[in-house]
Amino acid sequence: MNTTGLAASTAIRAAGDGCGYSKEEARQEAGRCIPCQCLECVKVCQYLEEYGSYPKRYVRQIYNNECIVMGVRKANRMVNSCALCGLCTAVCPENFSMADVCLDARQSMVRTGKMPPSAHDFALRDMAFSQSEAFTLARPQPGFQSSKTAFLPGCQLSASSPGHVAACYEHLRATMPGGVGLILECCGAPARWAGNEEKFQEALRALGAAWSSLGQPRLITACSSCFRTLKDHLPHIPVEPLWPHLSPALLSKALPEHASRTLAIHDPCSTRGVSMVEGSARALLGELGGMGCGKTCGALTGGCCLLGLYAGKDSSENNADDRLQGMLSRFVEWFETEYTARYGGIDCAEIVGDDMRNRMARCPGIVMESLKKLGEILAENNYEFSNPTRSA
Repeated sequence: MNTTGLAASTAIRAAGDGCGYSKEEARQEAGRCIPCQCLECVKVCQYLEEYGSYPKRYVRQIYNNECIVMGVRKANRMVNSCALCGLCTAVCPENFSMADVCLDARQSMVRTGKMPPSAHDFALRDMAFSQSEAFTLARPQPGFQSSKTAFLPGCQLSASSPGHVAACYEHLRATMPGGVGLILECCGAPARWAGNEEKFQEALRALGAAWSSLGQPRLITACSSCFRTLKDHLPHIPVEPLWPHLSPALLSKALPEHASRTLAIHDPCSTRGVSMVEGSARALLGELGGMGCGKTCGALTGGCCLLGLYAGKDSSENNADDRLQGMLSRFVEWFETEYTARYGGIDCAEIVGDDMRNRMARCPGIVMESLKKLGEILAENNYEFSNPTRSA
């Protein structure tokens, strides 16, 4: 179990000779007991929390559901509700994966004909369309016989926002030499999530054939699920995410002139920890002039935004508070001093390191301590922290 935050305590020794603990000594020794049940994954996973138990019991229920229970299969919904995101493994001290347990159960249910058709019907029918002649395509850039690079936008982006696909493809063609081909295929991820290994392998073969038909170029994919699928199941295909190849000018075209936009970055589970994806997205935001664009802890950049909310320019008729820069400087100086002393720096890599459990152990405390400091700074400058209306 994760013992972070548990203070060491000295064992209570019985005062009497051979008589054992007194009633008070026994109470003190019992008070040293810690909850030995590890719930690190349950704390961070809505799915695991929803079913009101913990992995050891879930595994038993899934086994009974698959191998013992005949007829009514009460754990079907639980087996099919896991998003297979892998967060449980990332925070588990023993690297245990509920995602693997659920995926294995789905694959077994499909093989034995026990998977209810309705469980993944919509996703599989959507995937079937993305494998049909109405969608699939593999062609080199016009004027080229082969392609040094090929763009794989993925089936979901192509369906939901074809304009963005066209804009990205045009940008890649204009900035990359040697020809940029276009591949419209489904990587097969929906079949894998559904436990249908046969359909998944069919999709992989189709994607591999499309890649070979263009001369085996490097692939640039806009979809994190496609990126992860290719990395894990077609490792011989060179693949890169789209983010490093985008430009601020391209993204600026999508934003109306003079519009004030708040952008939030959501890191996909499928590329958790892939610095090429996470880092390039933040770097791109930085080039667009956003905050939180580098590796700096979000509690710091978010705190600066909070000060700006209270003391910044709130309309074209008002000016920013003259004290805002001093408020920002004080918060930044406090943050750098406090957390550099504790963790050696203020970047996520320095605070969290390679241990995902540090996110739960350290990040909530940093946020709460930062909020307390922000409240002090705002109060000293006559701002009521609970109300973003300027009072001075």
